[in-house]
Formats: sequence, C-alpha cells, structure tokens
Amino acid sequence: MTYPFPNKADYRMTPTIRVVIPTYNRAAIVREAIASATRQTAPDFEVVVVDDGSTDNSLQVCHELAEADSRIRVISQVNGGVACARNTAISQQGDYEYIAFLDSDDTWEAGHLERAVSALELHKEASLAFGLCKVIDPLGIIEKRGAMDCFERRPAPTTAPSVQSIKQNVFLVPASVCRRYIVRSELRIWMSS
Repeated sequence: MTYPFPNKADYRMTPTIRVVIPTYNRAAIVREAIASATRQTAPDFEVVVVDDGSTDNSLQVCHELAEADSRIRVISQVNGGVACARNTAISQQGDYEYIAFLDSDDTWEAGHLERAVSALELHKEASLAFGLCKVIDPLGIIEKRGAMDCFERRPAPTTAPSVQSIKQNVFLVPASVCRRYIVRSELRIWMSS
C-alpha cells in the first residue's frame, strides 16, 4: 500500500505533518502526550489519535481535547495492538508530507517537529529524521539519555554507519539505507523521537 506524499504545491490547504498517537488505557497520561504535540512550533500539522479499544476513559479524554483543538482528530477501533493503531492513523484520508510518531506515554520538547522537518527539507536524500531522548522515571529522574534504543534485550548494533548527525541533535537516515536498516533491526530508534 502506498500513502500520499504530495509535492509542496499540492498541500497548501492540508497539514504538512500528520502526528500519529496510538493509545490504549492511558487516560491518566494521554493528555500530556497530546498537549506536547499541540504545543509544537511547526506551523502546519494535525494530530490523529487512535484509541485502540481502551477500557478506561482514554477515549473520552481524547474527545475532550479534540473538541478544544481542531487540529486533533480522534479515531476509535477494536483493540488490535499499537502497530495496527499506527497504521489506522496513517491510512486516514488526508494529504500530508511527513509522519511523526508519538506514543501516548511520551512527550516532545518544544520545537521537535520544526527541527525534524527543517532537517528533512535541507537534506532531501534523507527519508527519516530522529532526535535524542530521555527516559524519565515517575519521580522525574532521568534514567537514560541517547538517540538509539540500545536498551532492548536482543543484541544488535546501536548505531548505523550512514546515520548523519546535524545541528540541534537531529539525526538523518538516507533513503538509500533506511529500509535495510529498519528491516534488519540495525537501526532501533525510539519511536517517539
């Protein structure tokens, strides 16, 4: 299946970026994730939240936020897992040039989307951009910092040789190697970064 990635001239009336937030039973924290998305400085984006069959009041919280901000769209589906929820959000009607993933238990720092899109615009050879992350415990203590998901149990290289670091801690992956790295698990970035 292919998804629409129009040329700049084609999306003047539609968001440039689709922020995808899957959620399941995260009523207590999903508000924070969505708020971090809507506070982004990028001028042109929409937020698509997919409630993946939550049994708590996550869906209600998401609808309340959508009523207050027209950039937020909420979709509800039967529980199918996080990958299914992401695919549901991506496949919704609408034209966009970039997809940005944000898990419902994560938050973005201000300017994240703007820096990532600026990097991709300046480096047309790249098909993926990501940034640094912090793993913070419930007390607010930073446990880990980094760019790669090198804390997983299965062994794999934590860096890919063609990943380019540019200003403002944004990393680019060239289109020529992106698929190979991801399929072989040679590039395991934090999804929300």
